[in-house]
Amino acid sequence: MKNVLRFLLALAIAMALMLAIRSYAFTVCTVTGTGLSPHLQPGDRVLVDRTAPHQFRKGDIVVFGPDKTIGYVKAAPGDTISIGKRQFTLTSHCMPQCNCQACHFYLISTGRQLFTVSAAAIIGKAYRIYPFER
Repeated sequence: MKNVLRFLLALAIAMALMLAIRSYAFTVCTVTGTGLSPHLQPGDRVLVDRTAPHQFRKGDIVVFGPDKTIGYVKAAPGDTISIGKRQFTLTSHCMPQCNCQACHFYLISTGRQLFTVSAAAIIGKAYRIYPFER
């Protein structure tokens, strides 16, 4: 009986630890769209690092939004983008004295659409974990 209680306690601690890590540090997502090939294919699994600082570079694969959309960074704060004949600069601060992360915006491509996403809406940087080769 004592061994069963120890086992159940160890199991409960392991599950709580796993849930905490998955909720606050890392999570796993599955690629559903075809727009990120050849880097990611539908069915690929990615590990999302939620602990990474919100300073992403062009080409980084990120997960953003409440529906966990996967895309890659096309432009970072301070970059100039063209839409038609007009040019815009992605904001890197909202006021000269402000340096908060909420003011940083990124242009993210899902392969089919472009989104302007605030750093606060980005869940984290994604790394392909399955399949292993490619």
